[in-house]
Amino acid sequence: MKFMILIYGSEEAWAAIGKEEADEIGATHRKIQDSLRISGELLDHKELALEDAWIVASIGGVPSESQGPLRVGGLILGGYYLVNCSDRDRAVEIASQFKEAEF
Repeated sequence: MKFMILIYGSEEAWAAIGKEEADEIGATHRKIQDSLRISGELLDHKELALEDAWIVASIGGVPSESQGPLRVGGLILGGYYLVNCSDRDRAVEIASQFKEAEF
């Protein structure tokens, strides 16, 4: 089954992260990516650019666009992982490994 794991953050949380913690987050992503490649579960992953991000919608058939990253309840969509794994429990197991899940 295919699952999309969305990675959210906030400007406040990102500003509070020091170099050591940022390095740890990066290392965790590399470890997870390597593991998912080996298992064959990784389909795609991207860190989404916050600069030059655009949101496009259609309101009454009329295209509408606004600049900025996707924000949901004060959180910013910062990236995603598309995985093909056995079931929802496995997808949750993968998602829980990300350091961002802690904040």
